[in-house]
Amino acid sequence: MVSGPCHTLAVGGDRRAERIPVVLCVDMEPDGYVFPLDQPSPWMGVERLTREVPRIRSALEGATGASAGFCWGLRMDPQIALAYGSPAYALERFGAFFDEAMAAGDAVGVHPHAWRWEAERQVWLADHANQAWVDECVAVAAETYASVLGARPTYHRFGSGFMSTRTMNVVRELGIPVDLTVEPGQPARGPRTGDGIVWTGSCWGFEDVPRHPYQPDPADFRRAAAGAGDGFWAIPLTSSRKKVGPSATPLFRARYWAHRPSAAARRVARTLTRTAPPFRPLRMWPGGPAPATFWDVAFDAASESPDACLAFSLRSDVFLDRETSAWFEAIVGQLAAEPRRERVRFVTPQQALAMTGRAAGSADRPA
Repeated sequence: MVSGPCHTLAVGGDRRAERIPVVLCVDMEPDGYVFPLDQPSPWMGVERLTREVPRIRSALEGATGASAGFCWGLRMDPQIALAYGSPAYALERFGAFFDEAMAAGDAVGVHPHAWRWEAERQVWLADHANQAWVDECVAVAAETYASVLGARPTYHRFGSGFMSTRTMNVVRELGIPVDLTVEPGQPARGPRTGDGIVWTGSCWGFEDVPRHPYQPDPADFRRAAAGAGDGFWAIPLTSSRKKVGPSATPLFRARYWAHRPSAAARRVARTLTRTAPPFRPLRMWPGGPAPATFWDVAFDAASESPDACLAFSLRSDVFLDRETSAWFEAIVGQLAAEPRRERVRFVTPQQALAMTGRAAGSADRPA
């Protein structure tokens, strides 16, 4: 048996050892990031996904021998309100699905973006440089969730890979217990313009963040708070030093960076100053490890921590693209052939924290 983290979890009265929690969060949103105001993007991805969930859940439960939970992050921000008439549009349109999901024990959280319509230029701004606007987007999502569901969101995950210390503190102040935004290994991306979109401020910048659940320092979200903290947790998405699969071939890399000379130069500069190989988020779509090796890479990442928690994200349009859906389906199918499959359980963020010995007010890592 491969060495690694060991957790004990009660399942139907039976205590099973060596469980590794897996948090799979799905961002539930329109198919397009931006669109004309008079032609709002459809939600075909969500429609298709909701039909596929029972089958995927069954496959994961069959592979792991345990119940499988998902995390659903709802777009409930000002862009949704402006384009669809209500920030609660997703709950109003797909209410039956979310009722069933919550009855099954799934976590339902919020996934705000910072899109702001600039009427003069007729463009959408991903306005990350405007902290007051970002604060408003998070607050609208949390308040809408509470007004419809009568509770605080179970988790928060900001869109486009954006996070700042102030934003993390806003999430904390709103009483949301867990954040799932941080993606270790992602370098910062600065302001840019293209395809009718204006991006202000910076996204990502997660090169030096913890790779295990931690309690963010209120002075800098990229480091763990000293001492017991206040019970607010960040669960970073899983990253690995390995990069395997078709996306990592020399030819692919050569073609990729040939079209991105400025980004390639920045990457070389970062590489020259590193003392260890860079971490890369483990994607469940093309660009991540090939399906045949995905779980091996995931278990390898888990083995680096004695209290591991695997966490992955998907966009709700996963089944709209043939290559992407085939990739994801292959990863799910590959788990059934993985000898270590019964070591993992797909759970909510709160269950993951409990499985790893973390609880509200506890130290950053269990004793």
